[in-house]
Amino acid sequence: MVKTKKRHGGGWRKPKIKDSLRTREAWTGFLFILPWFLGFIFLFGRPLVTAVYYSFNTVTVTPDGIVTNFSRLNNFFFPFHNDINFFRWYFGADIMNFAYEVPIIIIFSLFVAVVLNQKFIGRTFARSVFFLPVIIMSGVVVTILRSTGFDWDQDMVTVDNAFIFTSGGVVTLLREAGFPIGVVQWFGAIANRMYDIVWNSGVQIVLFLAALQSIPRSEYEAAEVEGATGWECFWKITFPRVSPMTLVVIIYSIIDSFDGAMGHVRNMFVRHHMGIGTALATLYSGIVLVILIVVAGIVSRFVFYAND
Repeated sequence: MVKTKKRHGGGWRKPKIKDSLRTREAWTGFLFILPWFLGFIFLFGRPLVTAVYYSFNTVTVTPDGIVTNFSRLNNFFFPFHNDINFFRWYFGADIMNFAYEVPIIIIFSLFVAVVLNQKFIGRTFARSVFFLPVIIMSGVVVTILRSTGFDWDQDMVTVDNAFIFTSGGVVTLLREAGFPIGVVQWFGAIANRMYDIVWNSGVQIVLFLAALQSIPRSEYEAAEVEGATGWECFWKITFPRVSPMTLVVIIYSIIDSFDGAMGHVRNMFVRHHMGIGTALATLYSGIVLVILIVVAGIVSRFVFYAND
């Protein structure tokens, strides 16, 4: 018979078998993140340190190499004094996208994942269709498309197919139904971005599918025996069970939504303002990191872990 506790030094301690199990779990987790950790050190660590160093210097490219002159915080003050459009237009647009597009992507991804998790004819094909944008938007595919003269921003929305991605019908319907102009404009903005929302939801759908398939079927069977409805099963079983993955999806979606200002940063490098460009990138990344920490701290308070 194995005792659950034993006396040790005037106090109680947990059995060694549980301590060894937790140690093995900790080592297993460490081995899982080891490839990423090594890749970060050898592939991203040095460029990251170099970028931070350049952000505090005036960088000049000469035939003999790169020459740096320490400029203190001047590069970081550049967007506040000489390039106010960085925050007003570029970063402001990212904030607006984050405010209304990320919640819609998360809700849409969860809805589609729940549907795709059901058993129906053609389920595998439907899953492939929703993940297809992720494959198309990969670096290799986009490079091939652009090498053939394909302009992604212009050729995808032409005169013949523009009605698919516009909000004219939605706005007209809501306006005639008597909705306030603010509500009409909000739904119109969502309808105009619906193509982008669907296009940017592939990874999120796959993550939610993985979380849904990890839920034991026995929990739903027990709820059905107790007379729970499908709606009650969703809120009492599905939603709490996928909440840890929801946190991952939120973090991924936030990072994915903050990309508009990076085009402006690249323009700085094109104009050979390497110090200012790295300072803008560092500042931009720092702000996004703060937003991630705040959002993750708030959302993690509502995450349910089955092992707790």
